[in-house]
Amino acid sequence: LRKIFKVRNEDIDRQLKKFYKSVIQTFEKDNQIVLSEKLKRNIFNHIYGSYDEICLRTIWAKIVFTIVRPKICIVTSPYPPGMEAIVAEAKKRHIATIEMQHGIAPGHFFYNYLYEGTIDIFPDYIFAYGRHERDMHRYPIERNRIIPVGYPDLEKRARKCQREKRGKQKIILFISSTEKVVAEYAIKLRQNQRLKDMRILYKFHPAE
Repeated sequence: LRKIFKVRNEDIDRQLKKFYKSVIQTFEKDNQIVLSEKLKRNIFNHIYGSYDEICLRTIWAKIVFTIVRPKICIVTSPYPPGMEAIVAEAKKRHIATIEMQHGIAPGHFFYNYLYEGTIDIFPDYIFAYGRHERDMHRYPIERNRIIPVGYPDLEKRARKCQREKRGKQKIILFISSTEKVVAEYAIKLRQNQRLKDMRILYKFHPAE
């Protein structure tokens, strides 16, 4: 697709550069900091790469939705640029979009908005683990569209563990969400002499 479709031209390049500069200026001004040149380059490359990905995924979604004509589009991580494009295209075609909750991140920017309203890239519904997750974030959709459905696979595994004979050794399990603070806390516990008999496991996030 990248060879067939030229997703950027000079006019788009100018708009992306203008958008990039406004992002940097606004962020530095509001936070009273100066970003390093390395970080600026990373942001610049991310903006350009995201635009290309959005264009290509939009083309893909139009082709697939035209051929398949689905009634429902289910996603697990709707916030990468490519997935946002798919959700937006589905909503244009009045295809119901549902996100299956895939993790827990109270401070995640994609789930915290200052207002409720129609956002093209946000799914119509969220199937959440439970009521607690429904009230954890400031979603841009009505609360009745956040439906607790449980976590069938985890619940099945939990029942299996309850039936199995437990070992004598106690275990502390950390499940990473890519947040540095989680890893630092796990290291501190490992260094705590009072917990020297405890087994500490750290499960990495797929992105790690």
